[in-house]
Amino acid sequence: MWGRQTGNPGLRAHTLEHHRPAFGILNAYQWLPYIPLHDRRHLWQIAEIKAAPDYPSS
Repeated sequence: MWGRQTGNPGLRAHTLEHHRPAFGILNAYQWLPYIPLHDRRHLWQIAEIKAAPDYPSS
C-alpha cells in the first residue's frame, strides 16, 4: 500500500469493474497506472499496422 491511510477513502471509494474478469474491480488509484499502459499498447498497435508492407504510403 502506498501513502498514509486516513479516515477519508478518497479515490479508493471510486471503483469500476474492468472489462477483463482477471482484473476484477479496480479503484481509481489502481486505474491510474493502467491508463497510460493501455494507451502505450494502442500506440504500439498503430506502429505495427503502419509498418506492414501493404500499408498505404502517404
